[in-house]
Amino acid sequence: MSKKRSLTDGAPPVFKSSLVRAANGKSRVVYEKNRNDLKNSGISTVKSFRFDQPGTGLRSTQQISLDYSKFENHIFFNSARGAINVAFDKIINQYPFDGNSQERRDFLDSLTGYENHIFESFPTNVGYLFFSGSTHGGDDEGSHVKVIDFAGSNFPTLSKKNDGENILNPGKKSISLEFQLFVPTIVNQNQVVMQKISGSTKGMTLGLSQSASTTACNLIFAVSSGSEARLFASASLEKGKFNQVCATYNRKPGINKLQLFVNEKLSATSSNSFDMGEIDFSTSPMIIGSGTQHNHFGPNYTTLPFTPTQTLSGALDELRVFHSIRPEETQKEFKNKNIFPTSDLKLYFKFNEPSGTLGNRSDIVLDSSGNSLHSLITNFKFDLRSTGSVATPLKDELKSLNPVLFPGYGTLQKFNVELLNSASSYDNENPNLITRLVPPHYFSEDALYFADLQDQLTGSIQGDSIPGSAQLGTSKIFSSFLYVWAKFFDDLKMYVDQFSKVTAVGYDRNDTIADHLLPSLVEHYGMEVPNFFADSSPSQFFEGEDLKTVAGYSTNSLQYVRNEITRRILTNFYDVLQSKGTLHSVKALVRSMGIDPDSNFRIREFGGPTQRSIKDYRQKKTETSTLLTFSGSLASTVSTTAVDLRGINPSFPFVQSPFLSGSRIEVGAPLPSGSLVNKNEASNGTHGISNAPSDGLFTSGSWTYEGIYKFDKILATGSATGHVTSQSLVRLNVSGAITNQNAYGVLFNLVAHTGSDNSGVSLFGRPSFGTTSTTVYPGLTMALTGVDIFDGKKWNISFGRHRNDLTGSVVSASYFLRCARQDQGNILDIYTTSSFFLEDSTGSFGNLPLQNMTHNPSGCFFTIGSQSLNLTPGYYLNNIALSKTSHVTDFSGKVGHIRFWSKALEVDEWKEHVRNFKSLGVNNPDVNFNFETSPSGSFQRLRIDASTDQVNTSSSGLGDRQIFDFSQNDLHLSGTGFEISSSIIFPETFHYSHLSPRFDEAQTDIKVRARSFQTKENVKEFDAQFAPVYELQRSLEPTDDPRFTIDFSIVDALNEDIVNIFATLSDLENAIGNPELVFSPDYPSLEDLRKVYFNRLTRKINNKQFFEFYKWFDSAVGEMIEDLLPKKTRFEGINFVIESHMLERAKLQYLFNEIYLADKDRRDLKGQILLQQFVAGLKKF
Repeated sequence: MSKKRSLTDGAPPVFKSSLVRAANGKSRVVYEKNRNDLKNSGISTVKSFRFDQPGTGLRSTQQISLDYSKFENHIFFNSARGAINVAFDKIINQYPFDGNSQERRDFLDSLTGYENHIFESFPTNVGYLFFSGSTHGGDDEGSHVKVIDFAGSNFPTLSKKNDGENILNPGKKSISLEFQLFVPTIVNQNQVVMQKISGSTKGMTLGLSQSASTTACNLIFAVSSGSEARLFASASLEKGKFNQVCATYNRKPGINKLQLFVNEKLSATSSNSFDMGEIDFSTSPMIIGSGTQHNHFGPNYTTLPFTPTQTLSGALDELRVFHSIRPEETQKEFKNKNIFPTSDLKLYFKFNEPSGTLGNRSDIVLDSSGNSLHSLITNFKFDLRSTGSVATPLKDELKSLNPVLFPGYGTLQKFNVELLNSASSYDNENPNLITRLVPPHYFSEDALYFADLQDQLTGSIQGDSIPGSAQLGTSKIFSSFLYVWAKFFDDLKMYVDQFSKVTAVGYDRNDTIADHLLPSLVEHYGMEVPNFFADSSPSQFFEGEDLKTVAGYSTNSLQYVRNEITRRILTNFYDVLQSKGTLHSVKALVRSMGIDPDSNFRIREFGGPTQRSIKDYRQKKTETSTLLTFSGSLASTVSTTAVDLRGINPSFPFVQSPFLSGSRIEVGAPLPSGSLVNKNEASNGTHGISNAPSDGLFTSGSWTYEGIYKFDKILATGSATGHVTSQSLVRLNVSGAITNQNAYGVLFNLVAHTGSDNSGVSLFGRPSFGTTSTTVYPGLTMALTGVDIFDGKKWNISFGRHRNDLTGSVVSASYFLRCARQDQGNILDIYTTSSFFLEDSTGSFGNLPLQNMTHNPSGCFFTIGSQSLNLTPGYYLNNIALSKTSHVTDFSGKVGHIRFWSKALEVDEWKEHVRNFKSLGVNNPDVNFNFETSPSGSFQRLRIDASTDQVNTSSSGLGDRQIFDFSQNDLHLSGTGFEISSSIIFPETFHYSHLSPRFDEAQTDIKVRARSFQTKENVKEFDAQFAPVYELQRSLEPTDDPRFTIDFSIVDALNEDIVNIFATLSDLENAIGNPELVFSPDYPSLEDLRKVYFNRLTRKINNKQFFEFYKWFDSAVGEMIEDLLPKKTRFEGINFVIESHMLERAKLQYLFNEIYLADKDRRDLKGQILLQQFVAGLKKF
C-alpha cells in the first residue's frame, strides 16, 4: 500500500528561508543561544531544560503555560494539600540560600511547575541592619553581632558546613572587608565597625574616629601583628548616606599595604608597608558593631591606641569578607547587586532577614557564603530591621534571590494556611482524588499496621527559626505511596493535554502552546523566525542582566522577550499573511512585536513626482496623549456646601489659571501705551520694560484661548447620572472686586449645550465695567449651531479677540469662535463665526478690564469647573437679567492641551492645531514663536501651554493637582476638588497628521495616481489637472524606483518637534527657495529659525537612549520583513541613519561665471587668469 500524501507535500513554504540577508550583512555572525554556546560561560547545562534548543521536547512542567493558581488546571489525581506541603518542604528545607549560582539553578530546575509557582509567590525581603549605638533602649552595650569563627558553631545540625573549621583567618593571603555603611548625621565618638583581634596588638579593626561634624567623619583601618608589625590608613566618609567601603590588606609581593576604597575609588593607602606573616587571631571572634582597644602606629610610627567609647550607631548592608583583593572594577560591578559564593568568599551577611518574629528567636543573621558562620545579634530589637527611613543601598538587589525561609515568620505561615484552606476545599470536591479510586479496605489495613501514624495533611507549617527546619503535615504510608503515583499521573496528563494546544496561540500565555514549542508552530506555518538577540551574552539572554544603559537586572530576560515576540507574531500571523506584499503587512508585523512603526522609525518607499510643493506635505501618526477628567470629585468622600469668596465649592473639580499678566518687555502689536525703560538691566530683555503696568496684561491686545474637549458617552445626556445639557467649557474672569462685593466677575463664558434641536456652542461676553444696564450694554452673544460636542469625539474649541486698532476699527473689536474635529489629520467638521463688538458703550477703554488695570489690578484668569456666581452687582456677566445659560458653570467632561495666546490665531494657524494636537505653529515663527524674545520677537505669542502630558497624573491626598505649563512661562494651572489620591489624567489616543519634515525626500507610498479630476476641489487637493488629460507633461512624470528601507534616525523625533513651530511650510519654503540666495554661502533665515527653536530646549538631547533602542531592535527582523515584500522590491535593510535636522542644511554656493570655465576655455585665457591671480595676491598683502 502506498504511503498517503498530504495536500501540502511538496508545496513551497509561505516564507522562503535565506541564510544571508541584506538586513544583517554578509559579515554578521549568527549565534544560537543554547547549551552549545554555554560551554565556556561557567553555566552547567547538563541537566537544565532552560538551555535546550527551541523546538525540542518538554522536560519540565515549568515549560507548560498554565494558571497554576487554579488547582483544576494541574491537580487531577494528587492531593492539593499534599502538593502544597511538598512544595513548602522543598523550598524551605532545600533552597540553597548559601549556595553558588549553579546550585541555585539546579534547585530551580528540580521544581515542578506548581512548585515553581509557589516559590515565585513566596514572601521575599531585602533590607539592611541598624546598629543602635550605646544609648539604645538605655542599654549601655548597644547592639552588635558576634561571629564565632568556626564553621557551623551555631546551629550545627542545620548548617551546610559544620566541621568547625576556622574560616576568617587569612593566613598569608590578602583580605578584603567590603560592605555598605550608613553613618547618621550626628556627632560621633570612637566606634568600631568591624574587629577581629587577639589582645590589643594582634588583629584588624575598622572604625569611625571621633568627629564633631554632622556631615563627615574619618574611617580608620588598622592591622597589626605584635608591637612592631603595624599598618594604618584613614579616609573621609560622608554622613547621611550609604557609602560603599572596601578595606583591603593587599599582601601581594612588593605591596603589603592597607588600601581603603570609598565608593569604588581608592581614598587612602597606608604610609608604610609590612609583611606580617600569619596573624595569630584564629580563635578570636569577629565583632561587628563593637570592639575593644587596638594599638596601632600613628604619625612618625608612634603608638596610638584606638579606644571605642560607643558601639556603632548606623546601618550595615552586604557585608562580605574575601581572602583576596577587590579591584575597583569588581567593586563597581557588584556594588548594587547580590553575589554568589566563590572559593575566596569567607563571610557574607546580606542582612535581608525580615522584621518581626522569625520563630523561637529572631536575632539570627544568616551567612550566605556557604561557610555556615551564622551568627546572633546581641541586644536585638525588632526595630533594628525597620528599613523605611533610608532607602536600601543595593539598587539592583533581586527579591527573587532572597525568599524568606524562616518557618516561624508570620507572613509565611499565613500564606501557607491560606493555600491549605483552599486546597482542602478542592480535595473535598475532587472526584478523581487517587485515594477515592482505591478500595477502602486498603486504608483499613494501613491503619491497622501503622496505627501510631496520624494523617495530618492539613497541618500548617511548623519549625525552628532558621531555614531547613520546616516540619509540615504528612499522610499515612499507603496514602503517601498513592500520592507519589498521583503526582506522576498529573504531570503525564499535563504533557498529554499540551498536545491539544500545540496550535493554540494568543496574547494570553495560559492554556496555549508552551513557549518552548513556538518554533515548531512557526515551522508548521512555513515561516522561519530568525534568531533574535543573537549578539547578546548568556547573562543578558537568560537572566536579563545589563540590558539598559546602566548595570542591573531587567524585569524580563531577552529569552522571555524573544518568546513573547514570537507569540505575538503568530497571533497576528493571518493578518500579516493576507496582506503580504503591502505596506500594511510590514507594519502589522512590526506592531505585533509591540513597536509602533509610525513613531519609532521611518518606513521609506522611494519615488514620487519630480515636481513637488512642500506646502501641504503631511505625515499621518497615531500617538497616546492625555486629557484631564472632571467626572470624579472630592464630594464622593468629603461633601460640603460651603463656597469661598470666589464662589468655588472645594468639593468639586475646579481648575484655575494664574493671572494672565507679566512685565511688558517685548515689542510688537499692540504698541505699548507707556515707554520702554531700563534697557540696560538684563532682566528687562533687549528692549527694556514698559512703565505702564496695563501693558503687561496679556489680554491688552489680541488674544486666543484654545483647548481640546471630549464628553464620553456615559449615559443619556441630561439624565440624573449623565452630562447636564449645558456645560461651561471655560470662563474668563477678572481679578478686581465687583463694587463692594468680593466675588470675582466673569467677562466671558463659553457654553456648550445639547438638545434635540439646539445643539451648539455659544460665547457670552460682557467685558466692560461701564454700566450695569443690560439695555444700554447687552453684551456679546455668538453661537455655533449644529455642533454636537457631546458625541464622544475630541473637539478643538477656541475663541478670542482681535483688538480694534489692529483690525482698523476705532472702537469695535472683532471676536471669533471656532470649533472643529479631525481624524487622521483630515478636518471632518469645522464651524467658525466672528463678529465686531463695541466693547464699551461709552467708548472709554478705561472701563475695559482687558486693557486697563483700574478694575483688573492683577490681570484676568480663566476657570473651568463648577462655581457659584454672584449675580447681584450687575457688572460683566454677573447680572441676573442676562440669560441663565450665560451663568452656567457645570463641567463634567475632559479637557487638555489648554493654551492661551496673547495673539489672535489666524484661521490657517488654528487649522494646523486642529490637524496636529501637538502643534504650536504660527505663520511667522521668527516673530511669534513662544521662545523668541530677541530684537525680532513680539508680544504676540504663546503664554500658557497646559497639555496635561505630565509625570504626575493623580490627585493628592487633598484632591489637588497642579497642571504643568510647558511654555516655560511658569504659569501652571491649579486644580482642586478632585477625588483624593486618584488618577485624574487619563491616556487618550490621537490619530492626527503633522507637516512632514522630510518634504524634500523622494519617497511615496502612493504608486497609483489619478492625475486629472473634474472638480476644482480635487484638482487643488491632489495638485492635478482638469479632466480629460491624455498625456502627462515630462516634468510631471513620477520617478519611482523599487528601493525600500526601514531607517532609524536620531533626528526624526527632533524634526517632528521642529515642524510644530510652523503653521505652514511657506515660511520654510521661502527660507530655502528664495532666488536671491543663489550666491549666498548659507541660508540666513534657517539660522534664525534654528536659534528660535533651540531656545526652547532646556537640556541636551539624550542620544544614548536612542542607541539603546536600536541596539535591541535586532537586524534579524529584516529577514522577516524581506519575506513580506514583493519580489521586484529591492530591500535595502534596516539602517541607522546619521543626518542633519531639517533646519541644518548644506548649501552649494554659486559664484561668478568665470570660475565655471571649461578646460578648453582656460587654455585660451591662461594669461588673463594668471594676471588675476597676481592681482589677487597683491590685494591680499
